[in-house]
Amino acid sequence: MKKASVVIFVLSLCLVSFSSLAGSAKDIGPEIDKLMERFVELEHFSGTVLVARTGQVIYAKAFGEANKDHGVPNTMNTRFELGSIAKVITGVGFMRLVEKGTVRLEDPVVEHLPGFPFGDKIQIIHLLTHTSGLPDYTAHPQFRAVWPLLRTVDDFLPMVYEQKLKEDTPGKTFSYCSSGFVLLAAIIERMSGRAFKDYIREEVLRPCGMMETRVANLEDVVANRATGYVKDSLGRFATYAYWMVPFIASAGIQTTAGDLLKFDRALAEGKLLSPAIMVRMVEPFLEKNWGIVWRLDEIDGRKVAYHGGETTGVSAMYRRYLEDGTTLVVLSNYHRAARPVAAAIEAILFGKPYEMPRPTAQEFLYQYMTRNGGALPSEESGQLLKESGYDIPSLADLNGFGYELIKAGEIDMALQVFRMNIRLFPNEANAYDSLAETYLLKGDREAAIRYYRKALEINPKLSSAKAALDRLQK
Repeated sequence: MKKASVVIFVLSLCLVSFSSLAGSAKDIGPEIDKLMERFVELEHFSGTVLVARTGQVIYAKAFGEANKDHGVPNTMNTRFELGSIAKVITGVGFMRLVEKGTVRLEDPVVEHLPGFPFGDKIQIIHLLTHTSGLPDYTAHPQFRAVWPLLRTVDDFLPMVYEQKLKEDTPGKTFSYCSSGFVLLAAIIERMSGRAFKDYIREEVLRPCGMMETRVANLEDVVANRATGYVKDSLGRFATYAYWMVPFIASAGIQTTAGDLLKFDRALAEGKLLSPAIMVRMVEPFLEKNWGIVWRLDEIDGRKVAYHGGETTGVSAMYRRYLEDGTTLVVLSNYHRAARPVAAAIEAILFGKPYEMPRPTAQEFLYQYMTRNGGALPSEESGQLLKESGYDIPSLADLNGFGYELIKAGEIDMALQVFRMNIRLFPNEANAYDSLAETYLLKGDREAAIRYYRKALEINPKLSSAKAALDRLQK
């Protein structure tokens, strides 16, 4: 068994009543184990899973490796990046100011941030509900160039202020936006007189007893922090930890599943916010599936408040089943791994149907080509996928796979994939453009010209094909 398949059994199942869900803890444990064994076998998950009811842990296990270079296994003490789940912590911290009367949800942002350049129509409530119309700071044209230098709230403000509004009328359109949380952090600093990091530590983390949680940037040394990984369709892993966004209200918190449960219990027991404020936060605002900070859902008519977190190489999911007092935490140091695990475990908890994990369509095709001398069926390409239960909904699904193969030096396999893409999507110019580019890598100039011309027949404005064809013809 590969090292990535190491499973650390850290906390045994407790015989706690779970009658409001599918069955008892004793019933769900083996089923979750079987599910997770398959995720780990496919190398689709590395991290920790925790399920609790009214604060009592009924399932908690760690899987895979925190660091592949040194073969360090994940444990329940491993700290994972929360990604955008940090927005929940920021939002709760801000709502403490609201509850104290320091600020009001209806206050115009400019009332508390005199340098705010977007007028007085945007209110604090719009920041908390993603309805402000602000641009995301990551969309600033210089963000990728300067983000390693961004460390304070004031550093981030120009990334917001120097862009144009996406919507002129705040409160009318939902658009997920991290910029609002930068502004919330700036207001917290101004109104509390404390650095934002200090405020979060003192007002949220310490009251919860979250001793294993850190507010840190990538360059900081954080004991037991998991390294983030991305796996390609060829089964190769790479670390992309250097793309982590610095801590600034919307990301940058490292924690354990156990500490996140402490936060959950503090919310449930009213240690951070009053019941009235908590109810207000899970009332739909504009869109039925978003409240204040929380995403909202229903399972069998029962309300769920939740938030996910994803950045390159790490992923997390935190779900609170409000009527049942049930909590589900999935923390992972694999790219986009937490969401499917959480969905399947939720199905187990509520007795819903679910599918066992299997290789992705791209992994399936790579394994097929590896077994068959690098070849795919020349005709009826879709039949191979259909018979195997796979669907390719868009050209992009195979296009990205083809470029993964090129990056790995598998040019002939890439040709097979791009040819399949043309058969599946014969009216997509980009399919012919990618095939032409691959023929050019093979040194087949005539084939490249032929397919570039075909791409331009379909879309005369496709600039990449036009530029490439001009170079070849000259």
